[in-house]
Amino acid sequence: MKERKGKELPKGKPRGRGKRSSSTRSQRDISPSHARSPSTQALDWEERYHALFDRSLQYAIIQDFEGNILDANEVVLKLLGYDREDIPHLNIASLLSEDQLPKALAALQELKDTGMTKQVNEWRLRRKDGSFVDMLLSGALIYQEGKPHAILGIGIDITERKQEEEDLKHKEQHFEALIENSSDVITVIDSLGTVRYQSPNYKAVWGRDPTGLTCNSLLATCWANCSFICSNCI
Repeated sequence: MKERKGKELPKGKPRGRGKRSSSTRSQRDISPSHARSPSTQALDWEERYHALFDRSLQYAIIQDFEGNILDANEVVLKLLGYDREDIPHLNIASLLSEDQLPKALAALQELKDTGMTKQVNEWRLRRKDGSFVDMLLSGALIYQEGKPHAILGIGIDITERKQEEEDLKHKEQHFEALIENSSDVITVIDSLGTVRYQSPNYKAVWGRDPTGLTCNSLLATCWANCSFICSNCI
């Protein structure tokens, strides 16, 4: 088969006012001078990785299998109060309290066996100033050349939520202490007329066991001395 020669453009005639034909664009896209080498592609992926890792709003830590911290993104460093220069001197054991170390070893074994943690675990991490932050962390293996290379931990800060839960618990305990030691009979009834709470001194005051107490029976017991009438009981 004879080679077909492309038609030459007349000399001096402008080539479509600077616009390239689709064939010209295709030739440029696949030409050797514009092909991306493997090293360039690897560099692009590395830049994308660092962009995602460093700019992520989630907390990310990379450690080896001995617990040495290899890398951490900026939000983790800020949360824990460390500088990037501190990373080579950090080990996961230095961030955990001693009572958490057996749990950490179990999580490490799970990662080696399955490649990832089956559930998100709660940890208390020690800050540089000695205080602690509460975090939820999940982990997964990082592979290099098909072999496990390191561990990536991704987490969220739950310190504020834990503090709110602790404050609520203290308030509930304080409330219970007040009503359980009150000389008054305190009853909590919901909108359906169900008794949700009865103070312990009910029996001492009314002379009967509050077990199985309902709004109707309560109303019958204290009718003569109580002006409260539940709309669900009449």
